[in-house]
Amino acid sequence: KKSKKKKIMKGTIHLLTTEETIGLFTIITFGLLFNSVIAGRRVPNHVKNATNNVYGLTFLILALRNYFPQTPNFATLWRVAILMPFVATLATFMFFMKSLLRGIPKKPVQGGRQLKKVRKPGIIGTLGRAGLNGEEYEVDTFVGEGGRSTKQFQQDEEKKNKELATTLYDNIEDIWDTKVYEEKDQNDKLAAFRDEFHYPENTIYLCGNSLGLQPKATAGYINEELEKWKNRGVEGHFEGRIPWWKVEDHLVGYMAEIVGAKKTEVAVMNSLTVNCHLMLVPFYQPTPKKFKILIEQDPFPSDMYVISSQVTFHGYDPSEAIIQMAPREGEETLRTEDILACIEEHKDSLALVYLGGLQYRTGQAFEMKKITKKAHQHGIIAGFDLAHGAGNLDLHLHNDGVDFAMWCSYKYLNSGPGNLSGIFVHERWANEDLPRFAGWWGNKRENRFQNKLTFHAQPGAAGYQCSNPPVVAMVSILSSIELFHKAGMSNLIEKSRSLTMYFEKLMRTMEEDIQVLTPRDPTQRGCQLSLRLLTTSIDSVFPFLQKQGVIADRRDPDIIRVAPTPMYNSYEDVYKFAVLLKRA
Repeated sequence: KKSKKKKIMKGTIHLLTTEETIGLFTIITFGLLFNSVIAGRRVPNHVKNATNNVYGLTFLILALRNYFPQTPNFATLWRVAILMPFVATLATFMFFMKSLLRGIPKKPVQGGRQLKKVRKPGIIGTLGRAGLNGEEYEVDTFVGEGGRSTKQFQQDEEKKNKELATTLYDNIEDIWDTKVYEEKDQNDKLAAFRDEFHYPENTIYLCGNSLGLQPKATAGYINEELEKWKNRGVEGHFEGRIPWWKVEDHLVGYMAEIVGAKKTEVAVMNSLTVNCHLMLVPFYQPTPKKFKILIEQDPFPSDMYVISSQVTFHGYDPSEAIIQMAPREGEETLRTEDILACIEEHKDSLALVYLGGLQYRTGQAFEMKKITKKAHQHGIIAGFDLAHGAGNLDLHLHNDGVDFAMWCSYKYLNSGPGNLSGIFVHERWANEDLPRFAGWWGNKRENRFQNKLTFHAQPGAAGYQCSNPPVVAMVSILSSIELFHKAGMSNLIEKSRSLTMYFEKLMRTMEEDIQVLTPRDPTQRGCQLSLRLLTTSIDSVFPFLQKQGVIADRRDPDIIRVAPTPMYNSYEDVYKFAVLLKRA
């Protein structure tokens, strides 16, 4: 009986051969993965890689067994071969269950805007989608809860708005009275700066948030350097009003004034997206514990491309490493208190807060000082993309303690399409030996031309330069930012707030047809107002405006972004636009 029982047990154990068992587990594993893909869930790279490696190694062992059946050294490996696909199947099953429990969005993205529906306020949910290399992934999104109601929040914003409105427009009974803009333009101490620009004829140009106008001085600045190049060749590096080998010295002082920084904290180099990547080399150093990045929902696409590719480059899954900050239901912009709450809740996993200084779609300016302070309390880096902030906002990057920032120069800084970008690196990092992608222009000047192979970074932002800058592009920027120096940033901000307040008051008389998405608090916006059409189609309104000479910015499905720029726009420009919009 013992012998028979043992034989039965032995036969039971070997119902399946090793190869058959591995085959069964393979079918189960890839069946689960296939189901996840069909269901729209992105399979993390580490799951796919682990599965491939396990099965590759398993089949290699089996092949060696077939070729060397009598080799005792493989005996142990043969016995454990069956365990390896079992582990892979178990890991895949755990991912499948986690994905199943978390769920996927029930509705697709509509009109380029990510839906704000979540399971519960204050809870991470899988909202909307983003993607890299054509592959979509789910993005976790945080929505605030508690505190002030939406009604109370809006009342508080209205109170801040009225404080400025009372100062500027207290005694005006009819905002549509033409005497309002006539008087404002007559008393505008910056009105003469309009003549410093080539203003397109027969237009109402309100698109400085996309491309600033060309200063009249720009052509002269460029031609001066072209003549030097023509007549002196390489000697132009060391001769003339602007020696090329230190051309950046002529820009950083003016640029520092614009962003509220010290000269050593600023550099002008590359294009904006390139600088976004270069700044994340030192400032995004993820660890297994702190690897996540916080960004606003619906950022400018390039920002999402940057952080997605950076996360992937460091070996992390974007669907796990990115948190988006979304407005509360019924609200269009982010509350600072909710951003701070998100940082607090995820303080142990956040490595970086990466926000636009001004949200390009809504026109909301974030409170960088408060956000940076909160991030620093938990050892989190804070950086901002100021593409829509430089030359538009009252910036104090140094005093606000921001770790790093980048901005373009072709919007409000009027340097020409696609021109160079600026960077800010706070002086606390000036002498730190941080990781960077080095180049010869970031090397110390005293030995830059000595052909030494040891890199010695210049202190501050200059040490992050890679290549010598294109001189024609640099002097184009110079021709514009000298005007900012002459006008004074405080004067420009003062006019901007008055001009946009006038614009807003006109729009508020059309609230049945127009929704202003931009915050009412003047300190949380620049000159841009984002207008949502409520009763008419953008397909009819925008072409009408264009035929009337309006140059503004269209964002489907229903938003028009309008930016009256204080350097060259007048109150009359705003009034004329409002009249045309009312007619449309």
